[in-house]
Amino acid sequence: MIARSSTANETTWKVFWLAGSDLVFVEATAAHHAWNGSDNSDDVLDAAVAGWVRPVLDIRAFEIVSQKTSHEDRRRRMSVGASDWVLKFPDVRVPLFSSTGLGSLDDFVLSLRQAWIRED
Repeated sequence: MIARSSTANETTWKVFWLAGSDLVFVEATAAHHAWNGSDNSDDVLDAAVAGWVRPVLDIRAFEIVSQKTSHEDRRRRMSVGASDWVLKFPDVRVPLFSSTGLGSLDDFVLSLRQAWIRED
């Protein structure tokens, strides 16, 4: 899964991917011009980069941290988006996001499930 978010001054890229039975996460933040090459392309070297690798078997839970409800025709409907989910490990909780790259959150969760079952 790949996602990009921007503020007035910087852009952040977040990437999750499965590597065998491990889950890899990388997040990189830099000034806007560093990503698009409009100025000095060496500025991307100043990007703040963080990441980790954890075994899929270390996943403890998928948590819903918020939900939206609506009432239609006297029935209550619940809506949960990608930003409402957290992937929980023993030492960290990681918010999930909608993918802007290949695949979707649904595909990613199914892949995690399949990797977890294979390793169980």
